[in-house]
Amino acid sequence: MSLSEQIQKDIVTAMKARDEHRLSTLRMVKTALKNREVEKMAPLDDKESQQVLTTLIKQRKDSVEQFTKGGRQQMADKEAAEIVLIEAYMPKAAGEDQIVAGVKAVIAEMGAPTMKDMGTVMKNAMARFSAAGLRVDGKIVSDAVKRELTGNSLSLRTLAGQPSYTLHFPDLPVRASDSTAQPVASFACAASPGACLVEV
Repeated sequence: MSLSEQIQKDIVTAMKARDEHRLSTLRMVKTALKNREVEKMAPLDDKESQQVLTTLIKQRKDSVEQFTKGGRQQMADKEAAEIVLIEAYMPKAAGEDQIVAGVKAVIAEMGAPTMKDMGTVMKNAMARFSAAGLRVDGKIVSDAVKRELTGNSLSLRTLAGQPSYTLHFPDLPVRASDSTAQPVASFACAASPGACLVEV
């Protein structure tokens, strides 16, 4: 059963139960899905339907924030209740630990991205979560990416049994040495044993 079919079925159930809040929310969702189908000029698959629901959830989260700031708690509660109903049709949300692990995996795959690459890291991370069928909060992903890029650490191990060094990047790369850590512009390690070139 497709997502649209499930929502239609639940609309009928809500009508029979005279659950006005659920009924109005589901009808709103059905209308949003139908509008997207009209734009696409073809039926939506489940992934596309979930994208519509994600947009609806984001809109309501923004409304909750605005209503709360404006002292309109009743309206904020109404929007929050709609979010709960809509989320029931979405894949299970990824926890923060899952998000952080996914972001770290993306960064590892990319090598050593910096804050300049944040947009690319975000894009790759969101694609990774989508492919895994996970629902994520974009703000949490963004915060995780920022933390990992600004507080990144990279371990460099030289060849032939040479000592390993750990570089920390709070803002800039640091010099690899036995006892000092000074900000540097860039670094590079050669493929020969014990060779690590740091450029200031």
